[in-house]
Amino acid sequence: MKTNTPAPVAGVEPKKKKSAKKPASAVTVETMVAPLLTLSDPVTMETIKAAMQQVVVNATDADLFDRELVKERAKAILKSVGYSSPATLVKAAFMGAKATGKLAGQPLLTPDPEPWPVSVDGASLLTEIRDAFVSYCLLPPHAAEALALWALRTHVMDAFDFNPILAFLSPLFRCGKTRCLEVLECLTSRAMLVSHTRPAGIYRAIDDSHPTLLLDEGDTYQRMNEDYRAILNSVQSATEANGRPANSPRMPRWPSGSLAPSRPRCWTAPSSSR
Repeated sequence: MKTNTPAPVAGVEPKKKKSAKKPASAVTVETMVAPLLTLSDPVTMETIKAAMQQVVVNATDADLFDRELVKERAKAILKSVGYSSPATLVKAAFMGAKATGKLAGQPLLTPDPEPWPVSVDGASLLTEIRDAFVSYCLLPPHAAEALALWALRTHVMDAFDFNPILAFLSPLFRCGKTRCLEVLECLTSRAMLVSHTRPAGIYRAIDDSHPTLLLDEGDTYQRMNEDYRAILNSVQSATEANGRPANSPRMPRWPSGSLAPSRPRCWTAPSSSR
């Protein structure tokens, strides 16, 4: 039977049929659990832990479906080598990866500034800090002096019993509030510039490192949660009289696995723009 094949045209190459694309090679579940498959006798808790950690690393970029398959396969392998609670171990390994792996982001670092190697004249230093604000920010009268004093105060806030909240208010958007906070971030002690977070994140950051808390557009999320107001009201006062930890009665917490509340030292220099 004849087919209607077009005749070749001089000077024109006939179109070639496109071949089906080969699927991209993907990492299989068996490849991801390979560290468990290669466990050699004697199987110890140390070797199991190391193998599970590598399995978690191998499954980091896998999609949700494959990760679940990896978990089920890992449970089966651990059960076959005589481990009595494979589900608990697999869950712990992947939960630990959530806390310290890629999804957790970078650790919060608020290091102490290095002291200047020689003595510094306080008046000259305040003048330089004030000039920095004048150079980068458009401010009302005397605001630069107030900002310089507040910034310098964050470096010695343990010498005071009270930390005032530094508030940036403006009638319109794009008036320079964020820029002022960015300048403060360069000049204050243990600065932590925050655009949006949860109350628990602020609470733990304050307890952990006592940063200078710079809340950008604070009203957009503070007004939705009264916990923010409670935290900011508590962290201003740092009464150390009678040896009592700062604000401990106001903000107790219960550490994981403990039935007794702890007394965090929630003391910081707060600033907010709105």
